[in-house]
Amino acid sequence: MKSWISSTRAIALVLAALLALLVWVALQARPSTEAVRLRNALLFQVGTPADFDWRPEQRPASFATDTAVPDQPFADPVRGLALATQPDDWSRALQIANHLIRHARQGGAARSDLAGTYQQILAGSGYCADYTTTFIAMAGSAGMFAREWAFSFDGFGGHGHALIEIWDRQRQAWFMLDVFNNWVPLDASSNTPMSVAEFRHRLVQAPGSVRIERIGPGRFGFRNEAALWDYYRAGADQWYLWWGNAVYAYDASPATRWLGSLSRAAEQLGAVAVGVHPKVMAVPSATNAPLRERMLDLKQKLYAAFGLGSVLSLVLFSQLFIRWRRR
Repeated sequence: MKSWISSTRAIALVLAALLALLVWVALQARPSTEAVRLRNALLFQVGTPADFDWRPEQRPASFATDTAVPDQPFADPVRGLALATQPDDWSRALQIANHLIRHARQGGAARSDLAGTYQQILAGSGYCADYTTTFIAMAGSAGMFAREWAFSFDGFGGHGHALIEIWDRQRQAWFMLDVFNNWVPLDASSNTPMSVAEFRHRLVQAPGSVRIERIGPGRFGFRNEAALWDYYRAGADQWYLWWGNAVYAYDASPATRWLGSLSRAAEQLGAVAVGVHPKVMAVPSATNAPLRERMLDLKQKLYAAFGLGSVLSLVLFSQLFIRWRRR
């Protein structure tokens, strides 16, 4: 029996099974937006109302945050913006956002660490998630708390958008900013900012009660306001909160730094493997139940595939070891 297990035919069968498994995963990861879906599926959880309605000082224990904020790379830019002179966190948030969006164009993913991403943003590059990550880092350096929201158009896959919600300590409230697209939602009657939850409610129920206010003189991310509303309505039932804002821990991880030099996908897969990538906390609704079920089903399939791949790899290693011992 041992001789057959380590035979060329047996090894070939295990290799063929491993190859078939890899081909299946590769097919699921095409195009690149589907690769993001696989990542999101691995991280996918379904939230409850309490998972989205909390204050930073009472945040859930599983919401990952940085235990320390290093001086670099944002201590000097934060001082240069004179954020301490601003009257409240909302004013500071607008100043950070205006600083980032000032030279923005329609750029691709930065594919760099925090310092490199910041420089690419100032040069006009970067995409929405680069802006949210950099904003969270700068806000943290200024003593503020921000969290990242996202929504998709393809069932929690890679075709979507990311934005910011900051906690205003003076008003004791969450306020939403779409940094990359250079706008914030305000109550049309009072001109006060609103939370993501309030905006999502009004997006469907009372869009006329929302006023679109540009953050600064940088480029507006839409052809006009009608296009903005169409864009947000298209993803209205596919929102999720990134379950953590530990951007400095992610940036300092040796796995993400080394794998990031290879590809963005490798970097993020490494971040998932070592536990520094935040989870996906989906906002449930009556209309997105099939989409959530599909993601949970995909999550189970991926875990099964990784488990089978691990077993096959162990079998292959054992086969090769037996053959080596018999030489």
